[in-house]
Amino acid sequence: MKSSVRRFADSSSGAVAPTVALSLFALIAAGGIAFDYARLAAMDTELQQAADHAALAAATQLDKQSGAILRATAAAQALIRNETRFGISDATSGTRVTVPEVVFCSAFNDATADEASACTTTTSDSSARYVIVKVGQRAARYALTPIVGLLASGNVGAHAVAGLSSAICKEPPVMMCNPAASSSAFDVDSYIGKGIRLIATGGGGSYAPGDFGFLDVGAGASDLAKLMGYGSSNFECVDVTQPSTEPGSLSSVINEFNTRFDIFESGDSINCYSGSKCPPSINSRKDLVLKSGSDPTKLGDCGLVTGGGTKGWTVSNTPYRPTSATIATYSATPDAMGYPRDKCHAIDNLGNCSGGRIGSGDWDINAYWRVNHQSSIATGGLYPTTFNAAVMAAAPLPATVTRSYPTRYQVYKWETANRAAQLPTAGRAVTGVGTDYGQPVCRSGSIPASTTADRRVLPVAVVNCSGLSGKKPVNPIDWIDVFLIEPSTDRSVTTGSGKSKVTTDYTKKGDIYVEVIGRTSTGTGGTASQFVRRDKAYLIR
Repeated sequence: MKSSVRRFADSSSGAVAPTVALSLFALIAAGGIAFDYARLAAMDTELQQAADHAALAAATQLDKQSGAILRATAAAQALIRNETRFGISDATSGTRVTVPEVVFCSAFNDATADEASACTTTTSDSSARYVIVKVGQRAARYALTPIVGLLASGNVGAHAVAGLSSAICKEPPVMMCNPAASSSAFDVDSYIGKGIRLIATGGGGSYAPGDFGFLDVGAGASDLAKLMGYGSSNFECVDVTQPSTEPGSLSSVINEFNTRFDIFESGDSINCYSGSKCPPSINSRKDLVLKSGSDPTKLGDCGLVTGGGTKGWTVSNTPYRPTSATIATYSATPDAMGYPRDKCHAIDNLGNCSGGRIGSGDWDINAYWRVNHQSSIATGGLYPTTFNAAVMAAAPLPATVTRSYPTRYQVYKWETANRAAQLPTAGRAVTGVGTDYGQPVCRSGSIPASTTADRRVLPVAVVNCSGLSGKKPVNPIDWIDVFLIEPSTDRSVTTGSGKSKVTTDYTKKGDIYVEVIGRTSTGTGGTASQFVRRDKAYLIR
C-alpha cells in the first residue's frame, strides 16, 4: 500500500493537467467572445442592410412631383419590413427594425465626411434629390459573455445615403426656361392649352423665361440634329440628373425639327429624306402650301421656298393675319391655315400677351374651322360647339382645367383619329400659289401608336434660368409634353412702297411655337410615351 502511494506521489504523467485546466478558462472565454462578437457583427449587418433598403426605397420616390417627400418617407418606413434576428426584442417594436429619421437633401457633397455638413437639407418636393436614412438603434444580448448572457452590448445603429439618377432615351434633350422664373416649381396645369413662344438661345447668350435650348448630355452637338429629326435612333440613353446647357448654333437642328411637318431642306446631311429616317406626322397640317403645283418627286420639291424659287413650301397668298389681339371674330377666310398661335401672339412676332411669351390659350378656332372643316361650319362661320364632346374626348384634360372649346392639341388628336374624313390625303388647290395638304406628301407619315411616339409632341425639360448663360449645369424641375403648332420659318408681310414700305415680321426661323399638353406622359390611350425616362436609385454611402 505504501509503495502504491509512493509511486503516485513520484509520478509525473499528469503534470500537464493543471495547466490544461487553467487554460480552459481562457479558451472558453475566447470562444465566448468570438461567438458574441459574431452575433454583434451579424446584427450590425442586419441594421446596415435595413438602412440601405430603406434609403433606396425612399430615393425611388424623389421624382420632384407633389408629395414626393411624403411618399419617400412612407417608402422608407413601411414599404418593406426588416427584422433583426440578433438584436434584443423590445416591447414597442419587437424584432422589427424601425426608421425614425429620414432627412432630404437638395445637394450632397460626398467628399465631406460629416453627413450633416454634406447635406443641404430641403423640405421641398421639387428640390429633394438625396435622402439620408437612419434606423433605430439595437442592442445584442451576449450569449456567453460576460456572466453567461446576463449583460447586453451597447446600442448599435446604421445609416445610409441614396440618390436618384435619371436618363432619357428616344428624344432630343430639349429645355425651356421656367416661365415663372422666380419659382422653384412649375405648375403645369396652369399652362395647359396655352401657347408659348420659345425663343432660340445659342452662342453663350443669357437665358430668359420662355427661351429654349438643348441640354448637353454628352451626345455632341452634331448628333442633336439626329435626335431631333430621326423617328427612331440607336442612341443610348443619356444622363439628365444634372446636365449642362448646350450653347451654339441651332440652325441645323431647326431644319431637322421641320421634318416633322413634311419639310425637308436641301443638303440632307443625315439622310432624313434619302433614307426616310425622319418621318413627318401623319397629321402635318400647317399654314404652308406646296408651290410646285404637283406632288413632289425629289428633295428639291420639299424644302422651304427662298427668293424666287418655284418649288417647295411657302406661305399662301391669303394667310391668317389678325391685326388686333382682342378681336372677337376674324372675318376673313384664309386660303390655307394650320393651327394658329394664340390670338395675342398672332398679330406679329412679339405679340401683345399679358404674359409676354406665354399666351392666354385663346386661339381662333372659328377661322380654323372655316378653312379646314367647311362642311360642318355653323351659322355665321363659327365653330359648332356640338363638336365639343367628341373633340375634347380625344385628349381629356385634367379635372383642374376647364375650357369652353377645345385646345389645338385636342383638335389635332381628333383629326388624326378620324383622318379618313377629317384629314383627306388629296391636296386642296389654293388659287395662284399651289396646294394645301393635311397629310404628308414628301415622305410617308408616322401614325402615333402604342409603340410609335407622336411626331408633333415633344418632351421638354423645364429649368430655372435665372442668371443662366453659356454652358452651365442646370437642374430640371419638371418634364412636360408640348404640341408643335407650326414649322419654324420666317413669315412676314410687306405693305406700301418706297419710304412708306413697312415689313411686319410674324415669325422668325429658329423660334418654335408650342402649346402645353401637360406633364410628360408614360403612354396612355394607345399612344406610346414620348420618351423613355429611366430612373435608378443608387447608394452613395
